[in-house]
Amino acid sequence: MRSIEEKIDIPESRKDDFRREIMNYIGALALEGKKFDYTSNPRLQRALELKLFEDQKDTIKLTSLVTCVVDKETQEKIDVVKARLIKDYGYNDESATDVLNYVASIFARGDTKRAA
Repeated sequence: MRSIEEKIDIPESRKDDFRREIMNYIGALALEGKKFDYTSNPRLQRALELKLFEDQKDTIKLTSLVTCVVDKETQEKIDVVKARLIKDYGYNDESATDVLNYVASIFARGDTKRAA
């Protein structure tokens, strides 16, 4: 949990407050008969997505885009990301490829810390 909190700059001294906030939110939803979904809390959603991205960045191996040596499984994952950029975010094919190449270059440099 701490690694997730760090993604949204929750200091160690405030971790209990953040956890209590999330639990209160879940409890309030339950009292209203609603089901909790992590996307309904923007702070939690952002933290989880940042953590998931960090955990999965090596799985996709975007650096292989830079070297042009891509195995079939990796290419399928890249194609899924590219299709999502096009479908969900309005990129065209060329722009989506440019974004993926840019991200791959960041990973290749090892510069994966997010800007403050």
